[in-house]
Amino acid sequence: MIKLCSDASSFTELIKVGYVSALAMRLSTAGGIGDRQDIKIFHGLNNIFWFFYSLHRGRNNPLQQPLPLQPALCKTCKEQIVEEGAIEEIEAQLSNKQNEFSINKRATWIKGEQLNYYIDRSNAKPEWYQ
Repeated sequence: MIKLCSDASSFTELIKVGYVSALAMRLSTAGGIGDRQDIKIFHGLNNIFWFFYSLHRGRNNPLQQPLPLQPALCKTCKEQIVEEGAIEEIEAQLSNKQNEFSINKRATWIKGEQLNYYIDRSNAKPEWYQ
């Protein structure tokens, strides 16, 4: 709820206190330790994706506070994910063939958001992306 109704300063505070690191810790399944619970993996990936998505694209929704683009915060988030070792966990989920929760799709989205944090969204997409 905080990330849905917060402004840019709240996102900055969430990152400072390690919110992204805490989300990344939920993905520790690739090593085979513990039971693989797809619903928890799905929710963890989904939360990370929407956090990155809000920072990359901003938010201009009349039901929520506006949020400007935050590419510098995206870089900090990626650093936190790397520190927690979640990059490997996300990449391990790319090969997850479970279709019930579309886990591999969420992992692909996160990888895309991580790699594209300095893309100017106002530029037109090339025709091969259409």
